[in-house]
Amino acid sequence: MNYIAFTNPTESNAIVPRIGGKSFIPAHLWPKDEDGNPMLLIASIPVETVAQILNIKVEGNTFYSIFSTYNRDDYFLEKVMYNCNDYEELNIIKRNTQIIYHQKEEAINLSGHEIPAFEFALSNCADEGNFLGGSPEFLQEELVFEGYTFLMQFYTGNFPEGYKNILYIADAVGYVFIKKELKINETARLYFGQCT
Repeated sequence: MNYIAFTNPTESNAIVPRIGGKSFIPAHLWPKDEDGNPMLLIASIPVETVAQILNIKVEGNTFYSIFSTYNRDDYFLEKVMYNCNDYEELNIIKRNTQIIYHQKEEAINLSGHEIPAFEFALSNCADEGNFLGGSPEFLQEELVFEGYTFLMQFYTGNFPEGYKNILYIADAVGYVFIKKELKINETARLYFGQCT
């Protein structure tokens, strides 16, 4: 487990693990939610970071981009929160959040919003609630995701002002699970939140 903090501002196109900024995803792969709206980039993670944390083999010059539906004016909690082993709820999550494993292209933003970019800074503080690797904490029940491995967890209250509500509420935990078998330029999901 590697504790991280979102305390170091960086460029929106920085080639570092970061929240916010722009994605290096090919434009035609930028995901849309179930209402047809371009999703918001939550984080961009170079493949080397993932390979080191999970000890897996991956293609070079690739990234993981984590996306979610987002709307400052409308209710979207049920589109991003997943609290129990429920097939229908999971399908809602899959239609409104995405993790794409993709080749690196020019940095772009097709969303109507952009989270200020902050680099993942190594931290000794477990109280931040953000970490890579290890096992997820505070899950409300033992969720089963066959074929996936846990990558990351973060507390939304640590996001920049104006974006602490990326999971609709500012007191939520985001969880990231990725497929064990990956193909470039395809979905690597799962990303969802819980309120603990």
